Amino acid sequence: MMNKGHFTDPVTFADDRILVAFDGESGVTKTICYPHDAYQMNWILENSDWGYVSGFEVKSVYAADNGIDVCAVQNDILLIVRKRIANGIYSEQYVFSNQGNTAVPFSKETLGIHFPYNCTFENKTNLHDMSCVTHVWCGGDYAWMYSAKPSGVKPYLVCYITEGMISDYSISYDVSRISCGASYRGAIVLHPGDVELQPGTQMQYTFVFQFSDTAADSGTPNPYCRMTLCADRYSAFVGESICCRFQSLDPWQTAEIICNSEPIHYVKDGTTAEWRLSFDTPGERTVCVRVNGKTLWMKLNVLLPLEQHLIKRAQFITQKQQYQEAGHDLDGAYLIYDRDTECQYYDREFGDHNACRERLAMGVVVAQALQIQYDENMMHSLRQHRCFIEREVYDRTTSTVHDSEYRAYQRRTRAYNYPWMAVYYLEWYLLTRERECLQNAANIMIAYYEIAGGGKQESPCIRNHEICQYLLEEGMEALRERLLQHTLAHADRIIRDGSKCFSEEVRCTQFMFNGKVNILCQAYILTGDKQYLQFVSEFMRKSDAFSAKQPDYHVNRIAVRYWDLFWFGKMRTYGDSMPQWLSALTAETYHFLYETGFGETYRDSAEQVLKNNLCVFASDGFASAGYLVPYKVVQYTSDPTYKNSCLVPGITYGHRYDSYANDQDWTLYYAVKLLMKNDLSNR
Repeated sequence: MMNKGHFTDPVTFADDRILVAFDGESGVTKTICYPHDAYQMNWILENSDWGYVSGFEVKSVYAADNGIDVCAVQNDILLIVRKRIANGIYSEQYVFSNQGNTAVPFSKETLGIHFPYNCTFENKTNLHDMSCVTHVWCGGDYAWMYSAKPSGVKPYLVCYITEGMISDYSISYDVSRISCGASYRGAIVLHPGDVELQPGTQMQYTFVFQFSDTAADSGTPNPYCRMTLCADRYSAFVGESICCRFQSLDPWQTAEIICNSEPIHYVKDGTTAEWRLSFDTPGERTVCVRVNGKTLWMKLNVLLPLEQHLIKRAQFITQKQQYQEAGHDLDGAYLIYDRDTECQYYDREFGDHNACRERLAMGVVVAQALQIQYDENMMHSLRQHRCFIEREVYDRTTSTVHDSEYRAYQRRTRAYNYPWMAVYYLEWYLLTRERECLQNAANIMIAYYEIAGGGKQESPCIRNHEICQYLLEEGMEALRERLLQHTLAHADRIIRDGSKCFSEEVRCTQFMFNGKVNILCQAYILTGDKQYLQFVSEFMRKSDAFSAKQPDYHVNRIAVRYWDLFWFGKMRTYGDSMPQWLSALTAETYHFLYETGFGETYRDSAEQVLKNNLCVFASDGFASAGYLVPYKVVQYTSDPTYKNSCLVPGITYGHRYDSYANDQDWTLYYAVKLLMKNDLSNR
């Protein structure tokens, strides 16, 4: 056995491309570092259990050439983990041997390998260079992980699973680590596929890590990822064509390709297969490829026409989510809807469950639906909602937007709410052409800049260029000039501050960079001054760190987010909640880039982001706050003395949509705004 070590005195191996350190007693991997990194960031979470295998107890750790061997046991199963460094590659091989007399079944419930990446955004110096965002794809024999710094600085830490089928992943979340879960993602736990290990047999899984300037989601085979499966889009409207491709570095004669159990005809060209799919009914489709004893899969989604989604959603809101009781403070409000109980839900003390904030989107999409298909009952509902807004939330005399139903509870200023309210009145203007509504939208944004310190933060849903356009058409030139000057001052501050970020909501997200790009593009649209575009590419490099191209519509091009279903969902859990509506704002950014001359591909990317986000909208008009991607989220505490009533230990199972219809309608707003062929404002 090796001499016993500890975290402050690890066993270290390194070459010119990678440095890895181990704990000599437990065999846990403590450090993975890029030797040429100016910040010497550790890509592993401090004081964590990298390489721990669920249920196994480490018995010994042995020295080996360029690494270590870890011996662990669980009943009759012997596990040998070989950790090696060679030629810039760090590999971990997990070999399970059944030394007993009976078969032992393994499943996602019983077997998981822990990879706690440094995905934490707690306060620290050089945050964007001292943390990472990790992307995961568990696609059978095509599986990978890769991590990127929020700074956008390469290389990435890329991991390919070269042996063994990885079917899924979970999140192991230590609730005692930090007080704010939005700063800490938890450990990624990879699950091998269900298998029964017979007596005298073994199974093995090999993970290969390297620092590379090429991400793992390129869709192109390489020596460590010899087969890939991808599509040109993972969400499509009914009748829309999807082009699919399987590629391999190894020769093959025939492949079995099926979609929801139906065989698919393909065209073979060397070691590549291509085929096209289209569907006349909505719903999820799983495409599976079996070739040379290997299995790969991807997930596609087929959507109803967008106009149909909008009308159905607006009907659902007006018929099932509007509170109606004359004389009550909430009369006319659109509230959360709980699909489990089929009832409205409201909590005045928990801001993310009140009757305003993000839920203003419900009024916005109803106004959009009325611009397409007028209905008197729906219009009556929207008028009732506006009465509620102007009675309880929005003060027209001061342009103040209250954080909650202020007569019912409290008066708090929250800058985030202002752009949402401005969009609400903008859509009212486009529906009715009431000049007062347009005036309200402009005054709200001017007030936003006054309370937010001249644009101190980038809030979602700022549409100043659009408001200015209609102010000009209406001859409100003085009001337009005021809003224009605030917008340009905001853009000037972004250029002056560079990478500096601030948010009253969260510490580090994709939108913090996208929001900067949105304002800069709007300043360019309003002035034609190209100075506003000079930093856009830098911000987009940082934004790109937060999303990847997994072959699954739930996560493809969707920003990693892992706290939203705690705040906005019924699940009240931390875990990868993707998609969630703020990812739709990436589509807005891409569309701005297309409009300002950064290339046609950004328009296509915007379309794909929006379509993938639309999966939360059901055909009956219900819409979910988000989708919990992992197989499960295990919340636990490593500190028995830690107490937090909001973060309760327990297990939440995923692969499902949340039961609350809450904040997700901003996705539909942007889908209609950016994807509808006919401009609603011209109707």
